[in-house]
Order: sequence, then structure tokens, then C-alpha cells
Amino acid sequence: MSRRRVRKTEFTGPSAKPRGPIRVMVFVRHAHVTGISAINYYRAIAPLSFLGLNDDSFTVEILGQAEIRQAMQSGADAALLGRDLYVTSRLFAGSLGRTEFIEAIHRHGGQVIFDTDDDLTDNHRELGRGGDFKGILQDVDYVTVSTPHLAKELAPLAAHEPWVLPNHVDAGWFGEQCMNTERTVDGLAIGLIGTASHYNDWGYPLEALRRIATENRNVTIVAAGYCPDYLKGLHNLVELGPVPYIGYPGLMRQFDIVCCSLDPLDGFNQSKSSIKALEAMAAARSLSKGQTGGAVAVCTNMPVYRRTVNNRHNGLLVNNDQWYEGLSLLVRDKRLREKIAVQGFKWVAAHRNIQTGYRRWGRAYRQMVEGT
Repeated sequence: MSRRRVRKTEFTGPSAKPRGPIRVMVFVRHAHVTGISAINYYRAIAPLSFLGLNDDSFTVEILGQAEIRQAMQSGADAALLGRDLYVTSRLFAGSLGRTEFIEAIHRHGGQVIFDTDDDLTDNHRELGRGGDFKGILQDVDYVTVSTPHLAKELAPLAAHEPWVLPNHVDAGWFGEQCMNTERTVDGLAIGLIGTASHYNDWGYPLEALRRIATENRNVTIVAAGYCPDYLKGLHNLVELGPVPYIGYPGLMRQFDIVCCSLDPLDGFNQSKSSIKALEAMAAARSLSKGQTGGAVAVCTNMPVYRRTVNNRHNGLLVNNDQWYEGLSLLVRDKRLREKIAVQGFKWVAAHRNIQTGYRRWGRAYRQMVEGT
């Protein structure tokens, strides 16, 4: 449970303690290429869908941008009011400004939760959103985040100490989608998957990938979602474009080994979560002796991944000057590679599966409403 701090502002209005189920309204937004973004899915849609389906003490409404616009047109924002908790990663202020919309929510007895998976303060990486991001943190009632480090970074800006709700995956759905997806990449596939935000991160395994691709004819290097210019000359490179999130497990299925590399000197990366490793672990496929395993996550040895990866058990941790040693070990040692793949698949299903992990969201939200 989060340690409560003194509220910065006192609001008047009906009691926030509901007599019936706790009513939660969730605002989600669409990404240009992928539709509902992975972060919206992990941080809102998945946990709160499972919460609404499995816990009778909550009712959950999830609204996309089209539904929000339609609700606003029906009554100048009135259709959006009257719930106990509002959850968003971007505030949809409607016909009112952000502050006015939050005040309207407060007058109707609601509280606002802002969730973030990244540090967008511009303190460590200039993204051009710092002022608005800090304003949101100060305006809302509660902040939820994915990692302890991010909570520590944002605590001075929030009305209460942020609540840590670690990222989970829908292990059952993710694995089923992978098992039903055709493998189109030949050979032993090693590579990187993500967006252009990782331009500086992905350079660390570059020479190791170059050397391994040259030494091993059966190895294919894969860049999925995005391919930085410095990867273009790699031998036996396959590029795969971005896909809607519903197709993302199938994209992850193309990998046997996923490089989860980060620049440890970039303060922005210290607040990141280990979601890429979780996705790799959940990417199911059939292995030797009738076993099922995921892809093997090879991760930069820093706290972001040490919170999730037990080295040589459910993944591999390497220092950024050890990428060749780590990757070549997995290429040579099929038994170790498959052992890690099997253990990773079991671990994510047992410890980071949103089908049970949604309960963390329920406990946190209940305590916010009850003021405990």
C-alpha cells in the first residue's frame, strides 16, 4: 500500500465512498498505426477489463475517443460525470479545460487517477511535454506507475505518493495468438522489436549481432516495428513493420531470442519497465520433448530488468560490453536456450499474468476510494 501524503487541495462535494459497486470510467486513446496502443492495453484496458469481469465490487466503463466525443455531445460533458474513479494516461478535457473538467468530476464526487509508464517530465529526455505532464500530475488526485523508480521520480510532483502497479501481460491470450501464428522467419531468429524511441539503446548489441550473423549461417537478424539506419547493413537481416496491437504477439513469435538493450546512462531509461522481457517470455511456441516455451529475453543488466529476470533461469542478463558472449552462448547451447525459454514461459504465467494480476488494481482503487 502506498504511504498517503497530505492532500494539496481540499475539494467539496458528495462523498467519494459509494454505497454500491465502485464505478470506474477509463479513457483510452488510439495510436496512429497500431490502433489502441500497447501501453493503453497494458495499463488500462487489460487490467480494468478483467477487474470489471471478475470483481462484482467494481463496474468498469472503457471509453475510446469516439465514445468520449459521443458522450460529450449528449450533454456537454454531463454524460461523463458521476463515477467514483476516472483513469487516464491523457486527459480528455472535452468542452472544458483540464482543470475545469477535473473540478467538475470532483463536484460530482469523483476522483481522477493519472497513469504513466514513462517519465515525461523532460528532466532526463527532452520530449516537449514536460510542462503539461507536470501540470497533470499536480492536478489529479492519484498517480499510478509501473515501476518503483518512476514512483520515486514523480513523488515530489504528486498529491500522494504514486502507487506502483507493475506491468502484466495477458499470458493466455498472448501465448494462444503466438501458437496460432505462422513462423515466417527462417533459422534461429535474434533481434530487436520496438519503436524509434530506442535508437540510442539498440546500438549496444550491434557488433555482437554483426559477428554472430557472419559466423552462423542459420541465424537470422530481425528488426521489427522499426529498423535504425545502423542495422541496415547486417548480414541476413529481415525487417518487419509495425502492426496493430492485436497482431503484436504474432510479431513476437518470429523471434527465438529478443535483445532488450537499454542505455544505462540515460536517466529516462531508469524509470522504464521490463515489459519487453515479459512479452518475450509469453511468446509461446513448441520446443523439444513436447515442451512449450517463449522467446529468450536477453537484457541489459540494470534494475529495470533485474526486477524481473533471474539470470540464466527465466532470461539472460548481460552488461552492455558482453552482448556477444551472451548471444553466442545461446546460439551454441540449445539445451540452455530451451531451458530458459520454458522457465520464462512458466514464470510470466505464474507471476505477471493479468488474468490474476488485475487484483492489484482492485486493491489500490478500493483503498483510494475508502481513503485508507
